[in-house]
Amino acid sequence: MATTQPQFSIRLATRKDSKLVLEFIRDLARFEELLHKVTTTQRQLQQTLFHDSPLASVVLGYENKEPAAFAVYFFGFSTFQGGPILCISDLFVPTQHRGKGYGQALMQHLSKIALDRDCVCVEWGAIKYNTAATGFYERLGAKPVKERLIYHLNHDTMTTLAQGKLPTQEP
Repeated sequence: MATTQPQFSIRLATRKDSKLVLEFIRDLARFEELLHKVTTTQRQLQQTLFHDSPLASVVLGYENKEPAAFAVYFFGFSTFQGGPILCISDLFVPTQHRGKGYGQALMQHLSKIALDRDCVCVEWGAIKYNTAATGFYERLGAKPVKERLIYHLNHDTMTTLAQGKLPTQEP
């Protein structure tokens, strides 16, 4: 008896997919042991991702008809190269769907989008301890940017800074 290979397809998420996108976000956070940091809601996703001027876009990968992967991306700008950058916020393939080429298919899809938009590069971050992800990215030909660190201002610090104050430094 012959076995059939699963079909993998990718499509742009729509407003109707906001519940699924939130499930993927929670699955990613759970995988990274950061679920306690997820505060977004389905309504927030609808307001920020699925309206006339979305802040980011989401692509969904399906194995046959089952959701199997997702990626969130947006566009930035390279002042040095004078062109757009496709920035990947998240890319996730749940454990049960790994090893089937779906992550690579998502990266190929995003690379095509970047080329269609005349992007000078594609950039993303990775958690240092996620060696499976960093190994995957390096197999694709990606190189870590050793000259850069990623910095983050949380909401409270942004508020303090916006008020013209400096946050108190803890010893």
